[in-house]
Amino acid sequence: MEKKYDLVSKIIEELHNNEVLPKIVLIGSWCTHYYKDMFEHGDKFIPLLRTMDIDFMIPTPHRINKKVNVNELLIQMGFRPEFHAFSGLVKYRHPELEIEFLTPEMGKGDKKVYEIEPFGINAVGLRYLNLLQNHVIQATHNKDIQINIPSPEAFALHKFIISQRRKNDAKAGKDISMAKAIGELCLNSDIYKEKLDMIFFHYPQNGKEKFWIL
Repeated sequence: MEKKYDLVSKIIEELHNNEVLPKIVLIGSWCTHYYKDMFEHGDKFIPLLRTMDIDFMIPTPHRINKKVNVNELLIQMGFRPEFHAFSGLVKYRHPELEIEFLTPEMGKGDKKVYEIEPFGINAVGLRYLNLLQNHVIQATHNKDIQINIPSPEAFALHKFIISQRRKNDAKAGKDISMAKAIGELCLNSDIYKEKLDMIFFHYPQNGKEKFWIL
């Protein structure tokens, strides 16, 4: 596991050094590494991170005004691009990790992969990512690097949503476990509970049944 943490740290540092990091958001289970420091006893209640996937979200509109070849940057770090001819998707594989770029789905969702031309990559369009995009905070990586992550309240609610859409029961179970752990920490904190209530209140009425576990 130490190798994974070291590699993730190296990725974040390289993206920071190349001015990519401010334009993207780390999402998915790697966010919990930062959430643990945000709550009292967070390291005790948040499940141990075991994923081999790291997901970065490209917000919409992306507002990227500097070209950086992220594709080449990852190749130089030992990642192998894996092109899926049918969808046009490119994932980046390493013996320790797999990187995927995601972006909120636009319109009716007819287009599944979006080209992020300034970075030389593409991103998969997914539903419900607006929930994360609308509630971004900054965490500190290695004491001096600022990284964008979803607020823990939005993260927990989003995990509940996608758990209902999983076809893989094991992955759905992990989503629920993570969402319950962080959701309960938020509910037991006056500061985070207020934000959790606010996000839930503003979520579309016809989607609130997705939060039945709360």
